[in-house]
Amino acid sequence: MPLLPVPPELIKIAKAVAKCNGRSLLVGGAVRDHFMGRNISKDIDVEIYGMSPEILESVLRNFGHLHAVGKSFGVLKLKTSGAEYDFSLPRSESKSGKGHR
Repeated sequence: MPLLPVPPELIKIAKAVAKCNGRSLLVGGAVRDHFMGRNISKDIDVEIYGMSPEILESVLRNFGHLHAVGKSFGVLKLKTSGAEYDFSLPRSESKSGKGHR
């Protein structure tokens, strides 16, 4: 199976994230569509590890218009001249009790 095509501007963003010790992973519908042999949707989701929300926000602002959505999930929508991307940080569970570890 061929590799998932990644837009050049997203590679630049991932390199900027890496310079700040972050790690970018493609997740969501675009990855699913690729493995199912479908056309890749324009909805590209990226999960970022190893960065604070503040640093991620400052990095992303260099690439286009940034809009924060989803208080509990912390999604940053980045609109560039070429596309729109959703960036998120891993959730940290804060629940305890039966059924939670």
